[in-house]
Amino acid sequence: LKPDDSMSSKSLPAQMDPVYRIPPYYYIHVLDRNTSVTRLEIGPKTFFRQDHETIVFGPDKMITLPPRHYCVIENPVVKNEDDQTQFDKNGQAKLSYGSLDVRLEKDYKEPFPLYPGEVLKQTATLLKYVAANSALRLKGVLDFDDNGEQRKAGDEWLFEGPGTYIPRKEVSVEEHIVATVIGPNQAIRLSAKKELIDRLGQRRVAGENWLIKQLGAYVPLAYETVVGIENAHVVTDKKALHLRALKTFKDDFSQTRNNGDEWLVTKEQTETYILNVYEQLVAIIDIKTLNSRQYCVILNPVSSDGKNQLGKKKLVVGDKSFFLQPNEQLEKGIQDIYILSDDEGIVVKCIESFNDEIDNVTRVPGDKWVVRGPREYIPPVQVEVLEKRKAIPLGKLINLAYFIYPLGTFLDENEGIYVRDLKTGRVRAIIGNTYMLTQDEELWEKELPVSIEEFLQRDSLSGRQTKATVTSSVQMTKRDKSKLITYRVPQNQVVQIYDYKAKNSRIIFGPELVTLGPDEHFTYINLSGSLIIHLLLATFAIMSLCAADDASISSMPAGSTKIINSKPSCLIYPLPAMCNPCKYGQPIKGVVCGQGSGACALKDGICKMNQYDKMYCCPYEHARCCPTEYSSSKCKLQCTTDAQCKSSEKCCGKFCRRCVPAIY
Repeated sequence: LKPDDSMSSKSLPAQMDPVYRIPPYYYIHVLDRNTSVTRLEIGPKTFFRQDHETIVFGPDKMITLPPRHYCVIENPVVKNEDDQTQFDKNGQAKLSYGSLDVRLEKDYKEPFPLYPGEVLKQTATLLKYVAANSALRLKGVLDFDDNGEQRKAGDEWLFEGPGTYIPRKEVSVEEHIVATVIGPNQAIRLSAKKELIDRLGQRRVAGENWLIKQLGAYVPLAYETVVGIENAHVVTDKKALHLRALKTFKDDFSQTRNNGDEWLVTKEQTETYILNVYEQLVAIIDIKTLNSRQYCVILNPVSSDGKNQLGKKKLVVGDKSFFLQPNEQLEKGIQDIYILSDDEGIVVKCIESFNDEIDNVTRVPGDKWVVRGPREYIPPVQVEVLEKRKAIPLGKLINLAYFIYPLGTFLDENEGIYVRDLKTGRVRAIIGNTYMLTQDEELWEKELPVSIEEFLQRDSLSGRQTKATVTSSVQMTKRDKSKLITYRVPQNQVVQIYDYKAKNSRIIFGPELVTLGPDEHFTYINLSGSLIIHLLLATFAIMSLCAADDASISSMPAGSTKIINSKPSCLIYPLPAMCNPCKYGQPIKGVVCGQGSGACALKDGICKMNQYDKMYCCPYEHARCCPTEYSSSKCKLQCTTDAQCKSSEKCCGKFCRRCVPAIY
């Protein structure tokens, strides 16, 4: 048996002489070869070695422990209650094989030798001092009684400072732990490695997490693990926290939250907030602010019990500031209040039954109506705004190419629009007044043939020699198809209009302003040689020939024809024969023709021009002409004037006058 080799540096040189002089605080091990027993010899002494004895170790210096030191001896000798070494019957020191003995300086003030079989496992070592806010995590390797507390092998516990740790053979040091400092608005998140009772006296199970928010240093227990440091979120007047529960628990405000619940934390509750281990931060919510001229509609509003009313709506009108609760949404964002002037309105539709306190009626789903100004309007949640409308001013300045004249833009009281009723499909023309479409109306676009469109554009600018100089400077504009179509028939020209619904025609003699109804169209004539007659604009000689002879019109002059004689006075009444273009007597007195008022038509007459270009309102006459050749096999008088015939007929014939369809 030989002590640890680490002590060989303290041994004296080997001696071959049978006499051994052992200095003070030195020792040797002597083997008796007769009994095979090794004994200890301690100096100072002179040792005489016998022939049957062998020096197996030493002389070597005894072990000295400085103050606050310790050492560990393996296979220590067995001692009795009086701390005396025990020997067997052969005189061999008894050893505790496989055991360890921690020897402290306070127990071994004097140097001590190692008995045969003892091994110095750990040389003199300074005792560990554990400072404040730190600890040693210890683990039991043997069962033992720790000052009345039974420790089992595998148990772990802390030795917390400040203090000096005294090692034991039953305990191993696993880890040196430094406290975690918790600052303001901070917390540490702990996790349990096994079931334990924490420092607050609460029982924790393995895997459980919790927070420690108390300011200062915190040393985790042996079965606690620091997961991390949690910083607080600052809650302001304009920011709120949207949280979600990960499991059922009771929050910091002593309110029970179920798994999946969502809620807000605002400044009214706290200025800073540290998330619980069972809380998840969904989002940071910005405040919504409405001024006095704004409103919004909230979808799925939260009721007083904190639950979302799915499918419901809530109207919020400014001045107001609020946070959107979880699962709430703004339907169309923040909207401005509708401020309607006297010529504005909005079309609204009822989507849910309610009592309309403004009009004092009950609205049902599907109802439509127009809210007219002047007023401020905030639509209830039961109402959907379809569109905003503005009254269409009629009889105002018109910016259409075919209304433009060399001297500028004129005012026309016959300006209008085409309007279609969405319920009946009926189209009508609105003329002369400012008009706002109702909820069941829309603008209707009137289509024209391409040739008519081209003519209206061309004739309005370049069809008259007097306007040829402005053709290049005026830019063509696209026609607004919902505007009433009008055409100014020049003097000495005539235009035919056909009504497809009534299936009749009318002829307008110029100068006159023509307006097309929804079912009316200009008649377009294309003669041989592809010569386009401008909307059946014929010379006024046609009218003169019709008046001269009802029964015989065999040809149509190609150009304008005027009978130029000495011009009589056409200002006296009754008119002289040369001045009177009327077929059935004198013109209607006091009725002015050619200014677009339609006064002559109201008197059941037509405007005709004499050979001196003077216009008169002729009674009892219809527009257009008698057929070129007309004869009747049966002579029976039916009429004497056109007034006795239909509007599309004329009274024709020399002797047996009859109502026959007029021709153009």
